[in-house]
Amino acid sequence: MKNRYLSTRIMAIMMAAAMAVSAAPAAFAAERADSETIKEDNQPAADADSDTQEDADAQDSADADKTADAEGTKTEYPLTITTYDYDGNEIETTYEKAPEKVLAVYQGSIETMLALGLEDRLVATAGLDNEVPDELKDAFSKTNYLDEFTPSLETVTMLEPDMILSWSSLFSDKNLGNVTDWIDKGCNTYYNTNTRPDGDRTLENEFTDILNLGKIF
Repeated sequence: MKNRYLSTRIMAIMMAAAMAVSAAPAAFAAERADSETIKEDNQPAADADSDTQEDADAQDSADADKTADAEGTKTEYPLTITTYDYDGNEIETTYEKAPEKVLAVYQGSIETMLALGLEDRLVATAGLDNEVPDELKDAFSKTNYLDEFTPSLETVTMLEPDMILSWSSLFSDKNLGNVTDWIDKGCNTYYNTNTRPDGDRTLENEFTDILNLGKIF
């Protein structure tokens, strides 16, 4: 995907992140809902003004084109990105092309992909604790939301993703196993830097993650 379609969205997400208290623990629902309830709660409003949305989308596209003219064209592959293994050690992953079958697990990972307009690249989503923002519900409704809050190794293997985007905890031995195992199988991984074991939770980490995802796609 050309970066021109992401540049405006990336800027908006970074502005939102700057206003959020990223260093604070995430707010979780008091009682975890089942997958069907989550799907129902995250449906777009039936009386949404489609004309207004179309106008907004057209303006976003125009703004993105203008930004692209000033900032460049598209990502050049192969692209090498620095991320981390389960223990928090730096590793490098190489992308030969933009991922097409991304598994996004947990709230922040899902919302970031949707906010970047990349719902068509999601093979599945899982692990929502709360509703996604109203402006993302239409995109979320188009995704394959799994019954398992934390997908099992068997489920993920059957999905055959080419990228897994999540938190570090997903790559523990009791869940999917270390990231290096997936990379060796041809599936790149990227986890939220603020979930790195013993790492600092900072806005800079949030910005780095968003920019890296913009480069990858």
